[in-house]
Amino acid sequence: MDAKDVKEKKRPRDRRVGWPEGDAPPKRAKNAKRLGKKVFIAVLFGYHGGGYCGLQINPKVKTIEEELEMAMYKAGCIDDMNHKHLQKIQWSRAARTDKGVSALCQICAMRLVLGDESTLVDRINQNLPGDIRIYKYFRVTKSFNAKLQCSSRTYEYIVPAYGLQPIEDYKNSDLARMAEPYFEARRHVAIFQDVWEAIQAFLIGATKKDEDEEKNAEEKAHSQSLPLKEVLARVRGIIEKELVSGYKQVSEEREDRFSNNFSLSEGQKDKLKVLLSNYIGSKKHHNFTIRRKFDETASQRVIYQFEPAEYFEDCGMHFIRLRVHGQSFMLHQIRKMVGMIVVIMRGHVKDDVFKVAFDKTPIHVPKAPALGLYLNRCHYKGYDKKVGNLKEERVSFELAYESIANETKEFRENTIVRKICEQEAREGSFAHWLRSLHLYPWGKPRSGGYTPPASSRVVVNKLMASMEVRPLLENFKSKFNHTIEEISKGREPREQAVLSLSHPALGGTVSALETSARSLGLRVAKSIKACHSELATL
Repeated sequence: MDAKDVKEKKRPRDRRVGWPEGDAPPKRAKNAKRLGKKVFIAVLFGYHGGGYCGLQINPKVKTIEEELEMAMYKAGCIDDMNHKHLQKIQWSRAARTDKGVSALCQICAMRLVLGDESTLVDRINQNLPGDIRIYKYFRVTKSFNAKLQCSSRTYEYIVPAYGLQPIEDYKNSDLARMAEPYFEARRHVAIFQDVWEAIQAFLIGATKKDEDEEKNAEEKAHSQSLPLKEVLARVRGIIEKELVSGYKQVSEEREDRFSNNFSLSEGQKDKLKVLLSNYIGSKKHHNFTIRRKFDETASQRVIYQFEPAEYFEDCGMHFIRLRVHGQSFMLHQIRKMVGMIVVIMRGHVKDDVFKVAFDKTPIHVPKAPALGLYLNRCHYKGYDKKVGNLKEERVSFELAYESIANETKEFRENTIVRKICEQEAREGSFAHWLRSLHLYPWGKPRSGGYTPPASSRVVVNKLMASMEVRPLLENFKSKFNHTIEEISKGREPREQAVLSLSHPALGGTVSALETSARSLGLRVAKSIKACHSELATL
């Protein structure tokens, strides 16, 4: 048969991720040598999650695994052909932590070229940032999977003691009085963001009637020419200077504004233990996550232990370390479990809410901040039992944890817990979250009978439609559209586009817009305050 008559087979699609679309992955040079034989190992490491967008690699964001894989590559543990292709080295992880969540002892398994094993841990650690640290590694069986063979996981959550203070006592405390100016400034910053988005949307012709139009507006904003971008940046700078300056001033002057000496009494400690025990057992946790229903099998979760592990003091504040041990956890589950305990202890919700929390009825459950949460340990009960019966020598995870007990204790106290306490004392993220708890009907059914507070975006859009602001913005938009048309026709050189800002007509419009934007921000603040006051009386 003639070769021309043979139907040419299509080249199979390359499914490896990490390479630009349309580009083939690099080929190994003929004379290139492999680094060595790959060995299947488990790596025990810890990290502080602040500043990272979770554990698992995501495009265009900073993650823990990205730093870890790059450090291993620089240490000579990963071949060039396997770099950025985790599936080729059989990479698996025990638990995926979310943005801002830390881990004391996380487990990842992969096939690496070890080289000189006596220096392996040091070679990798010297390429890692200070908030990520590898403790130990050891060989595992060829069938090992860090996620599938993990029998249970233990998490811990650091709660500021004032977060469990009854609401009446908290309102009269020094903490609440000192935090008021700070939160007022933070609210103005949030308002500024919404004001800016609304002005930008109007200038590019978006109506923001639905999500599709918002998406189109964002895409169109990126395609605008230089003069419009420059003026929008100038307007934003003026608004930011007015609203953010108050935030910066308060932040610099009140470094110690969140110090609080409140601690739980013995009666409150006993109540906390009783409340945490309500989670123990196999129950439906659909109310403590998102996008899960009561009838789904995945909503059934097993909690073995939930108790206060330690009461301690740091940065001039009292903290409580809660420990929860469960088979597996869903998205936001632990943060919502802690959030429910907080609203009960503070008096927003009665103790009998647990009678309906695990029932079919969907209810409102608050989500505590991510700052205090960290993964403590992953358990491999079945694997450790299997390893004990093998003839060849294998290290069990329990023995590995015992061998690094001093290192993990030091990392927890000096890196994870210390940074959590310092950030809480400096920024007061928990206090900021507490301030809005009274606005929502926690523990009540989610369907019907409740109108959520008007967001600042809604208020801004209403104000944008008022006769006071609209003519000004329409004039501004028409003048800049004319400038853009002139540039596109070549009547005005593109490189001189920024100079158009000095044109009298445009300059006058910009100044008027700046004045209007400042007054608009103040009106938005008053409107939001009125909405919240109205809601609090319901």
